[in-house]
Amino acid sequence: MRDRGMIEVRPRSGSYEPATPPRDQPRAVDALAALDLVGPEVARLVATAFRDEYVERLEEITSELSRALLHRDAGEAGRQFTGFYAELGRLAGNPYLHRVLTAIEADEGLVTNSSRVPQQRAVEAFFTQHVDVLQALRRGDSRRVGKLAQRCIRAFANLVHVTPTSVGPASGAGP
Repeated sequence: MRDRGMIEVRPRSGSYEPATPPRDQPRAVDALAALDLVGPEVARLVATAFRDEYVERLEEITSELSRALLHRDAGEAGRQFTGFYAELGRLAGNPYLHRVLTAIEADEGLVTNSSRVPQQRAVEAFFTQHVDVLQALRRGDSRRVGKLAQRCIRAFANLVHVTPTSVGPASGAGP
């Protein structure tokens, strides 16, 4: 573990978490920055060809997300939220985008490093924005869904205490 950079060994003192994560280990901010770049575009792709059969799975994930937020389980909420985008990647039909989003979903460090309980106001703001994304997808509103997805991802970053400026510029959702 020491050779991999997962622990730091100090003689006559013990083993400790390294001061900085190993270079090959992504950080939560890296995962959120990637989601911020890829998520809105994948949402646009899915919205342009949205089918009714997509609704059931996306609503199921949203329901699990709601349950995790209600129980203040940040880890499960993060898994469901990133799972939503991994599912969008699958629905988009692009295996590369799906792999990127699945890798983000698998990143355990995304939410587990946040020990503070999210404020109720932040939880409500985030979930409202997530539902707005789902509704825009259902309407096939590819013009708005990207911007909504980006706002939602940034609300999630706020929820897990990653500063939005570290995720990316707050200006807009691209072209």
